[in-house]
Amino acid sequence: ANGKYTAQDATTARKGLVQLSSATNSTSETQAATPKAVKAAYDLANAKYTAQDATTAQKGIVQLSSATNSTSETLAATSKAVKAVMDETNKKAPLNSPALTGTPTTPTAQQGTNNTQIASTAFVMAAIAALVDSSPDALNTLNELAAALGNDPNFATTMTNALAGKQPKDATLTALAGLATAADRFPYFTGNDVASLATLTKVGRDILAKSTVAAVIEYLGLQETVNLASGALQKNQNGADIPDKDRFLSNINVYSKGEVDKKKGMRQYAFNAPSNAVGGKWYPVIFRRSTGSTGELASRVIITTTSASGDYAMNNCEFNGMVMPGGWTDRGSYAAGYFSTYQTNERAIHSIVTSLKEDDVCSVFYVEGRAFPVRVFAEEGLTVIVPTQDYTVGQTTYKWGATNPATESTNAQAILDFNNGRGFYCSHSIFGINAIFSGNLGIGTANALGGNSIVLGDNDTGFKQNGDGVLDAYANGVHVFRFRNGSAISLKGIQAGESKLFTLSSANTAARNASFNLWGNSSRPTVAELGDDSGWHFYSQRNTDNSVTFAVNGQIQPSNWGNIDSRYVKDVRLGSQQYYGVNNWQTWNFQCPSGHVLSGINVQDTGSNSADNIAGVYYRPVQKYINGTWYNVASV
Repeated sequence: ANGKYTAQDATTARKGLVQLSSATNSTSETQAATPKAVKAAYDLANAKYTAQDATTAQKGIVQLSSATNSTSETLAATSKAVKAVMDETNKKAPLNSPALTGTPTTPTAQQGTNNTQIASTAFVMAAIAALVDSSPDALNTLNELAAALGNDPNFATTMTNALAGKQPKDATLTALAGLATAADRFPYFTGNDVASLATLTKVGRDILAKSTVAAVIEYLGLQETVNLASGALQKNQNGADIPDKDRFLSNINVYSKGEVDKKKGMRQYAFNAPSNAVGGKWYPVIFRRSTGSTGELASRVIITTTSASGDYAMNNCEFNGMVMPGGWTDRGSYAAGYFSTYQTNERAIHSIVTSLKEDDVCSVFYVEGRAFPVRVFAEEGLTVIVPTQDYTVGQTTYKWGATNPATESTNAQAILDFNNGRGFYCSHSIFGINAIFSGNLGIGTANALGGNSIVLGDNDTGFKQNGDGVLDAYANGVHVFRFRNGSAISLKGIQAGESKLFTLSSANTAARNASFNLWGNSSRPTVAELGDDSGWHFYSQRNTDNSVTFAVNGQIQPSNWGNIDSRYVKDVRLGSQQYYGVNNWQTWNFQCPSGHVLSGINVQDTGSNSADNIAGVYYRPVQKYINGTWYNVASV
C-alpha cells in the first residue's frame, strides 16, 4: 500500500487532486479552469479587436509610403517622405517677413494696378516716368522732381515702403478690416469676402510657434507613431519583411510549413475479406512500419469491422489506440487503446500479435472471417497488408486462418487479447498516472457516492472528498473514516487481529473527548498516557534508569480485592500474651523471641513495704493480617 498513489492537493510544483473553477478573473494557482470558463474567455476574445486595414474612420494596419505627391487616404507617410517635404520647406521663404537673398524677381504688373502684390523696379520706374511726364511744369524735370522729393536717393524704396503700408480699397481687405480684433483671436472666412473671428487656443499658439515640422510632430506626441510606422511591416510584402520569422510563428503559436511537413497524418483504407476466408477463423491484418529499430516510434491505429444490423455479431467492433512492435529489442513490444464491442462474446477482433524474434516492424491484428470488410485509419508511414496465406518475417510466421492466433503462429506473442469485452487495454501495468478526472470515478462499477469520489468494485464503497483537506472513506455507503490535515478519524470501531480482535471504539455518549498519547522528554523518556479534556487519568512511564512507573490520577477501585488482599497487610495486632518468670533473689535476664515485644512486668514485694523484685515479664507476638490469616512478624 505504501507504493500506491496517495491523494494530495495539486500545486504548481507537484501533481495531485485539483478543484475546478468557472471564474474568468481568478489568479488562483491551485484551481483548474472548467470548459465553461474557457468558453467564456474564448467568447470574450472573439469580441476583441481584430486586425484590419486603417481608414480615416477606423484604426487598423496601415501601409507606409515615401511618396511626397500622393493624395491617398489609406497610406501613412514614412520618415523619408516627411524629411523630403521638410527639406523642400526649409528652402522656401516664410510668409511672415521673408528675408530674401540674391536678386529676387517678380512679375511686373500693369500700370494702374492697385493691390497687395509686390511691385517690381520696372513697375515703380514706369509709375515714376508716367508721373513725371504728366506733372506740371514746376515738376517736369528730374531736378525739380528730386527737389520736390527731398533729393531722396532711395526714393523707390521709400515709396515702396510707403505704399506697402497702405491698404487699397478691396472687398477682401475691407471685410478683414471690419473685424473687431482682440488678443487670441484669428480671422477666417465664412463666405465670399465675409470674415469672422475664432478663438486661438494655447495649443494653436504653441503649434504656430514651432519652426519645424519635426517640432510640431514632437509637440503633438506623434514621434512614437512615426517611429513605429518606420518599422512597420509593408502590406505588399505579404510577411516577407518579417525579421525573425521563426520567432514570429512561435509568438502566434502556429507551425511553419517545414514543421507541418514533418507531422504525420492519418490515412483511411478499406479491405475486403481475403479469398477463401471462412467464419469462425481469424485472419491477420498487418500494420507494417517502414523501418525498424528506432527509425519509427509508436504508431496510431484505428481499425473497425463492418457496419451491419444490430443483431449481427461482427457489427462495429473497434480498436482505437497505438501499437509498437519491438521484437527482441530491449524496448520490446507494447500497445494500448480503447476496444469496443457490443457484447463480450461478440468480439470480431481477437488480439494484437507481435514477434518474439527480429521482426520489429509488424503489428498484427487478427480479425474474424465474417467481420470483413474492415476500415482502417493508419498513421502515415504504415503499410497495411491483408495477406492470403501465412505471413513470414524472419523467424516469425503469422498464422493465416487461425483458431488461436498466438499459439498457432511461430515465435509470436499476443500483446493484447480482447477477451474481456469493451474497455481500455494496455499491454503493461499502468503506473504513474497523472490525470485529472472531472466528477466521480467508478472502478469496475458505477459510482453511487457522487461528488469527487472513487469507488472500487462496489458502487458505494470507496473514497470521497467532502471539503477542503477532508477525505472520507465509505463501506457500503457507511461513513467509516475521515482524514484531515494532521488527523485520521475513525467514525466506527477500530479492530486489530484476525481470529481474536482488539477493538478501539467510541459509543459517542461521553461528556468529554479522550486521548491515548505516547510522548517523552529528557527526564521522562517514554510515557504512555490516557487522558481527557480535563486532564490525565493514568500513565505508564519508562524512567531514565530503565525502571517503570505506573501512576493513577485518582483511586483504584477493583471489583475483586482478592489479589490485593493476598499481597498486602490489611491489619496489625499483638498476639496472645505469654509470661516468663523466675524465683526471688535471683539475677536473671530475658530477651523477647523474634517478632515479639514486652507487654508487661511482674513486680513482687520483698518486705518492709518495698516492691522492688521483678519476678517476671509478659510478652506478645506482633502479628500482621494478610489474606484472612494472622502471621507473626519476623525480626531482622
